[in-house]
Amino acid sequence: MHFTSLTPLVLAALAATSTTVSATRLFASSYAGTITTLDLSKLGNASYYLAKLDTTNACSPNASWIEIDVKRRNLFCLDEGMVTGNGSLTSFKIKNDDTGKTLSQVAHTIIPNAPVNSALFTGANGSQLLAVAHYAWALTTWKVDPVTASYSGLQHFNFTMPKPGPNAARQAAAHPHQVLVDPTNTYLV
Repeated sequence: MHFTSLTPLVLAALAATSTTVSATRLFASSYAGTITTLDLSKLGNASYYLAKLDTTNACSPNASWIEIDVKRRNLFCLDEGMVTGNGSLTSFKIKNDDTGKTLSQVAHTIIPNAPVNSALFTGANGSQLLAVAHYAWALTTWKVDPVTASYSGLQHFNFTMPKPGPNAARQAAAHPHQVLVDPTNTYLV
């Protein structure tokens, strides 16, 4: 199979198995605005087969990043908003049935422009949280209901610089590229 519209790809895997083949569910987001669900199966003769299961455009127009909570079957998609001026955050439940649709949209929210990366983490009281890095100089945090995949905004931090960097044309503002949770689950880096 050839998926020209899936470049650049962001892939995340959700494992599933059966008795005759080994299968892995893959989710690919695309700047074309789609999330495509793929099934990668290892056949009995050690060969592999990739099949397209489903496509949704519910994270359009620029689906740029996927974050998955495998245990709770939740998927969060960031739309970078390159053509709209705003980004968006969309959550889905990952379905495991025979309807043909693998994702069920739960929530969709307009958020600050250029969300490029996210990370799920556990709050001090055991709550599930999502941090989102925005290339347009911000970080937002969200409280997530792990059962339903719904969420609500918590905090919005704008990063500032006292003066432009050495390449002023490219470094006039801070541009966070990623948010990571430290190994102790205490700090966002």
